[in-house]
Amino acid sequence: MQKIGLRVDILLLMLLGFLLLPLNGYTQPAQPQPSAFSVHDAFQSNVSLDMEVYLFTSGMNPLTKEPGDMDGEGTTTKKTCGSGFIVREDGTVATNYHVVRHAIRGAATFDNKTSCEISHIKACDPEHDIAVIKLKTTSKFPAVSLGNSDELNILDKVIAVGDTACQGLAVTDGSINRLPNAEINLIRHCAPEGGGNSGGALYKGNKVIGINKQMGTGSQNFNLTIPINQLKPLLTAQYDQNLPLSKVFPLEAVSKKLQNLYATIDEVPAGTKDNPNYWTYELQVAPLEDYVISVESPEKALVIKVFDPIAQVFNPLHSLIGIAEPKKVGSNKLFISTEELQGNVIVMVTNSDSSPVSFGFQVNKINW
Repeated sequence: MQKIGLRVDILLLMLLGFLLLPLNGYTQPAQPQPSAFSVHDAFQSNVSLDMEVYLFTSGMNPLTKEPGDMDGEGTTTKKTCGSGFIVREDGTVATNYHVVRHAIRGAATFDNKTSCEISHIKACDPEHDIAVIKLKTTSKFPAVSLGNSDELNILDKVIAVGDTACQGLAVTDGSINRLPNAEINLIRHCAPEGGGNSGGALYKGNKVIGINKQMGTGSQNFNLTIPINQLKPLLTAQYDQNLPLSKVFPLEAVSKKLQNLYATIDEVPAGTKDNPNYWTYELQVAPLEDYVISVESPEKALVIKVFDPIAQVFNPLHSLIGIAEPKKVGSNKLFISTEELQGNVIVMVTNSDSSPVSFGFQVNKINW
């Protein structure tokens, strides 16, 4: 009887142990987890971008002179900062198109303060605000691992790396709160960002799943990021232009890069100095594009103005996109940049003379 009782006790213990195994996790295979993010690795593969770019001064506010004038063909230079990340070990870097747009020169700086000149632009996609650039170097660099932005979920944890406030590389974390959709093909997340983060990497685990594009305004910490899958085609040989940086946005060669959008001959009614008359044209524009508006008027000097009609309703002082006072009778030109503006703008040709003025009118887009 003692032996039978002992066997029963052993069987009970074995059964109890078997039942406890799932509680201890021994019978369930471990779920695969994404590799952890490494600050050390990220700082070796991410860079700060210091750029010198030119701006069209006609687009500045003529009332405040910040810093522009009313010269439709005038330019000024400005130093800006942004971010990027290594996508090829030869020093190929991905960033935003708006970071390198109108670049005269630029350099990439690593976290250890070593710096490399930007020599070439390999590919540009203004529509999606992506650029691929090449550093002037023979060194090899650790490249980031690219993830799949089609496999993201709401509340996925993400980490943003970039040159926050132009003070050097910094790391912030947050989560995805909106996925790309047919209306807005951008990832929205709440990892804090600042000026200078544009073009920086957004990580999920140790893989880059997006290119940071735009930070939220005001108190809204909703930042927008380009899905990384939009970058991947630009890394193929098909899109590799490999143009020297100085040859991508050449002001001296603008005349060879113009695409005519509209041309006509018309007349501006008579006006006065205090009450000028005007002729208008609605121009449909896209973000990050440049346009040249030309007026030929052999008889009189005509002023060209471009307004944002939506801003005109809410803030008239900031509705002016560009203005060109004629340098001489006969011709006038106005260069404008749209930045984030999309939709219709109003082009106005004004006449302060007491007689009607005939003129020729053209709108051209600059295809850099």
